[in-house]
Amino acid sequence: MDGKSSPSRCFDDERNIQLLPEAVLLHIFSNLNPRDLFVVGTCSKAWYKCITRENKMWKAWYKDRWKPASCDVDGILWFTKFSSKMDKLGSWAGRYNMDSLYGHAQGVRSCKLLNSCGLLLTGSLDRTVRLWDLSAGVAISTSKPHGGTVRCVALDEDMAVSGCVDKTLRVWASNLSEGDDACSTSRSFDLSSPPSLSIKEHTGPISSICLSDQALYSGSWDCTVRCYSRHSSDFLHLGAVYQYNDWVNAVVSRGKHLLVAAGSEVFCQDLGTGQVVRKFMDLHQSGVQSLEGSQNSKILYTAAGEGLVMAHDLRMKNPSRILWHHNSGVLALSFEDPWLATAASDGSVTLVNTEANHRASSSSSSCSSWHATRRSSVGIIYRQLHSPAGPAYCVDIADQRVVCGSESQTVRVWDFTHAKARAQQAALSKQSRGSRGHSRQRFSHGSVQSNDHSSHYPFGGSVSANLDRQQALLGTSPPNLPPVIESMSEYPRATRAQPVRKGARKYRSDPF
Repeated sequence: MDGKSSPSRCFDDERNIQLLPEAVLLHIFSNLNPRDLFVVGTCSKAWYKCITRENKMWKAWYKDRWKPASCDVDGILWFTKFSSKMDKLGSWAGRYNMDSLYGHAQGVRSCKLLNSCGLLLTGSLDRTVRLWDLSAGVAISTSKPHGGTVRCVALDEDMAVSGCVDKTLRVWASNLSEGDDACSTSRSFDLSSPPSLSIKEHTGPISSICLSDQALYSGSWDCTVRCYSRHSSDFLHLGAVYQYNDWVNAVVSRGKHLLVAAGSEVFCQDLGTGQVVRKFMDLHQSGVQSLEGSQNSKILYTAAGEGLVMAHDLRMKNPSRILWHHNSGVLALSFEDPWLATAASDGSVTLVNTEANHRASSSSSSCSSWHATRRSSVGIIYRQLHSPAGPAYCVDIADQRVVCGSESQTVRVWDFTHAKARAQQAALSKQSRGSRGHSRQRFSHGSVQSNDHSSHYPFGGSVSANLDRQQALLGTSPPNLPPVIESMSEYPRATRAQPVRKGARKYRSDPF
């Protein structure tokens, strides 16, 4: 084919691709990932409309990474929700608001966020459970003392659950009335009243609980995990009971799998049949203290007392690799794709970007070349947060908030909601300062300075004398300059530096 006919041929091919039926285009687009689809959507308006209208595809991608709220199931445009969620991920690199919540008499052992309603549930060594309003920063409800330490809590839009060392599960139903909207932010729980349901099935202290849309899972030091089907907040039907060889330290429900840490063993079980899909042994030097998993149950994260945080790809034959290494034991994990929050016994709280970490480790021949750096060519790998004194017992991450409970009786909240707007404002301020500084520098080089030191001028003497001599030598008139001020006495009185009276308020003239 000659060179002259190829451009028209390419143009015809492009038109033919754009004129393909929408069903064919959707079949082609279904083989792309969301990142590539965003690029494809910029090539053609028709393609963009075709991509954004495919609600089912974007819903599946969203649920593959994050758990939707109960009110997000129907009647929303999932492309917009996915784009908004991806946009929020940029907030984790910005500045945050930090708040400290006080009220517990002893260390805070467990915490759980319900960010859609602005609520936080905490359990403590003081044997109480507190519900916090994050917007006001106060406790709005406190339970009566339990029979021991509250080791674990769970919270969603319909129920709040606590697990205690007295072998009892306590369930409080939401006080949302029937006429209220399912997405109402006024949802709350009255913890001061007796629980709607108390369950005493375990024979040992309850160490971990997990709420899913279909069931409540509780793990105990009696070496069992019990599953309760969720018919209502007032009725939980006991279903399967799984037995293990060691104490159950953590239980998590992700996708179609149930993840259980029992001693030094980690089990991945099918939720429908209860059969063990994968089993890991001796991953850490000590028993697994905490575990987490991706929403699609493809990646598993474990942590233990030696400080190692490991990632395991359940689709691979040799799935395990070291994700992070703390200087002390890791007591808790929380995951919201792609950020993994860790709480350690030295009081540190770290956010690890699992995607950037994986790309950095894949492009590097050795772990040491990227582990010591906070930033890399693939983005921020980790972020260290200022934590309270004492061991950090628990951590939770949801949407744009991170919460940590520690031995110091304090609940610390990091809010990244306005981080991106602050970063944009700081960039504009920096740009404005740079432009003003450049204009000042240009004015200083193109005009006459008000200093009266003869060493600054090649002809010696005052400023006016130099202007006259320059005019005589060059034979040109000087540019239109402002009147030359020979001394400070010629400044207007209003511009003189006035002394500040004692006790007077000082205001900055520079708004930046």
